[in-house]
Amino acid sequence: MHNGILFAASDSGVYRSTDDGVSWSKINSGLTPNTQVMSIITHENNLYIGTYEKGVWKRSILDPLTLNLKALIQGFYNPITNKMVKDTARVSLRSVSPPYAMVDSARTILDSNGVGNFVFTNAVKSIPYYIVLTHRNGIETWSAEGNSFISETLSYDFTIAASQAYGNNQILIGSKYCIYSGDVNQDGIIDGSDASTIDNDAFNFATGYLKTDLNGDEIIDGSDAAIADFNVNNFVGVIRP
Repeated sequence: MHNGILFAASDSGVYRSTDDGVSWSKINSGLTPNTQVMSIITHENNLYIGTYEKGVWKRSILDPLTLNLKALIQGFYNPITNKMVKDTARVSLRSVSPPYAMVDSARTILDSNGVGNFVFTNAVKSIPYYIVLTHRNGIETWSAEGNSFISETLSYDFTIAASQAYGNNQILIGSKYCIYSGDVNQDGIIDGSDASTIDNDAFNFATGYLKTDLNGDEIIDGSDAAIADFNVNNFVGVIRP
């Protein structure tokens, strides 16, 4: 399951430790007080509690955790209106220790303010994770350091400073910092292959919800190419720990 996570039960309830038993916290098992527990078994992300009076109870091991994230996408953001074209993004939570294994991931829509709520069911509180943001044509962007869920929610804002991203890997648009646009093939670098794909779609008057649409207007044209060319010339790519 997760290293360091233990479960125990007594007449007062079911408890979980995330630090190999150094500290314990009571979890909501759904059982009434003084229920006699015979056994506890974990399987995948479920906890099975065997009782004398009520048979076997099943519950999720981990309470859902919500990341309240704010991030803006370079090509989709308009600094004049301070609004962004809404689009889907994914956040992965990764261990802060090499090889930075992925613990959980979730997708949601970043709204016109760049805000999205990502819900995780495998992450646990008090353990730091890198927040890794990906978008269909954006550069994968990591948080500057590990962040822990102290309660059921955690807030993180990429837009307030370049240093919110690992390696300061963001671009200032107006007064807000944005993740770079243009990694059409999602290989971690914005280069000639991305620009060529955009140029081909522009030449063919392509429209719709395409990865080559860097500004979110669903028309592939010179405005998309200009964003990519700028980032190609500045050798933009992923910066990871």
